[in-house]
Amino acid sequence: METRRVVISSEFVQPLRPDPRYSLSAELTERAKVVGSTSGEQTPIDAQQVDAIALSVFASSEIEGEGFGQENFGSFLAAVTEPGERVDAELADRLQVFQDQVEAYRWAYGSTDQLTVEFILEAHRRMFQSAKPMIAGRLKAKPVVIDYRQNGTAVTIKTVAPERCGEFLAGLVERYNGLLTSADPLLLVAEFHVDFLAIHPFADGNGRVGRMLASVLLARSGYGFVRSYPLDQVVLDTRRQYYDALLAAQSGWHTEDEDLTPWIEYFVGVIAEQAARAKRLKGQH
Repeated sequence: METRRVVISSEFVQPLRPDPRYSLSAELTERAKVVGSTSGEQTPIDAQQVDAIALSVFASSEIEGEGFGQENFGSFLAAVTEPGERVDAELADRLQVFQDQVEAYRWAYGSTDQLTVEFILEAHRRMFQSAKPMIAGRLKAKPVVIDYRQNGTAVTIKTVAPERCGEFLAGLVERYNGLLTSADPLLLVAEFHVDFLAIHPFADGNGRVGRMLASVLLARSGYGFVRSYPLDQVVLDTRRQYYDALLAAQSGWHTEDEDLTPWIEYFVGVIAEQAARAKRLKGQH
């Protein structure tokens, strides 16, 4: 396979606000510790985890408004996990796109490569090689502005300019790797995730790749339950809070007024719920 490389500036793009970039209440600190105590060692992917990956891909598409209904999940899961399963024409047309994402998750979970810009590009390439081949594995070439409505109000979020995108992404990777041995892994991944989405390095697919990277990085840090129950499903169930927390955190991103607290609180709560659901699911088996 061709090795993809990107030429980037070596400048380390630091946030303007010095660490910490958020406030931790005693309750939040304790909750993060409790989630950490539920961690488990990473194990080879089994049938239950394949199901969880499939649900993750399905839920992620629902979050982005590209799903095709919960009533179709059974057929989708059978088609993904049972080679040769017959499906209807509509599902068959979309199945390859979902299968690419499932295989990308499996590849990422099984990889031992250090987090690099190249790893992130390869994750995006694998996820979107069939759906969006012209942009798969490539940094955005044009400005991306996110427009949506929140509680009846039009919201516009600007992302990092294409010409500085590689620089910021390299800075984010360097920052994450540099803090890996000293920071709380859960809080570090929470920071990484909101920074990744603020940079918005790809023309499309940033949410899907960002959530996959969060899951992979947590699994690597010992949070084994993330492979048994998907982050994307919990985010889907709290979608409004997800976007509210992102907007609140990104409104002052990389300024002296930056405050990631709303996002950190949301993310810790979501991972705590993910751990609880994984524990309940394990009890059923």
